[in-house]
Amino acid sequence: MDALSDMARDKIPDGDRRTFWVKVRDQSGAVMYSATLDLIGSWHPPRAGSRPGRG
Repeated sequence: MDALSDMARDKIPDGDRRTFWVKVRDQSGAVMYSATLDLIGSWHPPRAGSRPGRG
């Protein structure tokens, strides 16, 4: 799990969506653990009359 967050932190996403996944396998190749991390970013335009940092 720690490795997945490190990979996500090291890779700057191209665009507003990125999915990171990892599979840990044993010596025979069988999957022992898997995890997925979805990064979804959204820009929120300021509303009329709102102050910066309060929107």
